[in-house]
Amino acid sequence: MSRLKDIIVFYEFLANLERRLDGKSTLENCNGKMSWPKRGVYFFFEPGEERNQTGIGPRVVRVGTHALKEHSRSSL
Repeated sequence: MSRLKDIIVFYEFLANLERRLDGKSTLENCNGKMSWPKRGVYFFFEPGEERNQTGIGPRVVRVGTHALKEHSRSSL
């Protein structure tokens, strides 16, 4: 599979996840009292950053990981 096709599939996965979770979470609406996963991956989107070759919609501008090891002390 080509890189472009891989990126398109990635955005399809994100769209499916967004539908299943009833939308994206935004930083302005998040707080430390929310129920967060213990470990995971997060994606940041920035207003005005749009995709152009991989479809229509916002472009991921940052990917991060959180507490990937079982006994990690970090928290969101």
